[in-house]
Amino acid sequence: MDESKRDPREDIILIRQMLERAIDGMKTIAPWFTGFGLLWLIYGVFSSLQRLVINQVSLSVMNRLVLAGAVAGILFYFVLAVGFLICRKKLAHLGSDSLARKLVDIWGVCIFLFLILTILLNSVIQFLSMQLGFSVEAASSLNKACSLCRGFLFFLLPVIPLLITAKFLDNRRMLLTGIVLAVLAGIVTCCHALMLFGEGLAIREGWAYFWFGVPCLLDLVPGAMLLLFGRQLKER
Repeated sequence: MDESKRDPREDIILIRQMLERAIDGMKTIAPWFTGFGLLWLIYGVFSSLQRLVINQVSLSVMNRLVLAGAVAGILFYFVLAVGFLICRKKLAHLGSDSLARKLVDIWGVCIFLFLILTILLNSVIQFLSMQLGFSVEAASSLNKACSLCRGFLFFLLPVIPLLITAKFLDNRRMLLTGIVLAVLAGIVTCCHALMLFGEGLAIREGWAYFWFGVPCLLDLVPGAMLLLFGRQLKER
């Protein structure tokens, strides 16, 4: 059909259909993101309480708390990953170009990568080092390297998906939050590197508040942002 003879009403109908699909997608993922945010907040509170009591208990209890925290973390991200898979399946009818589906894909990929890397750093690499009979010095260096790599996981979750989501939705609040969390994650990683590899570095008592407060923010803020994000999607 000649474009000059195209009926403008057809364009209006097409645009209306596209807008309805976009709104439908946003309303579909809104309760899911609200649920993910609530789940993240619960996990963040658990992690914060664990950090609060871990240095005030005996060594045997502390080891159990560390193990419980590791298991809870893996289960938490596994549940998130499965949830995003189910949410993505419900958006299959919208097509790959749907904004809602792109947002779910961004968070889902980051969560899957985070889960895989966490399992590798916490379990697989340590198991291989024991099986291969690493020396004490080599095992110590490997533990330090794994510990340092864990700091970069804060960028994978929640910084990267928050920044990308903010860019897609032109959400300044979410963008600012992502930038703040990126700075905090960078500070944590740098300070952690100094503690691991800085010979004779003296850590003052004031740092205890830093190591408790900043990780708590990194654990709690994403849940709050997802709750706000879900609320904003409902209002669209």
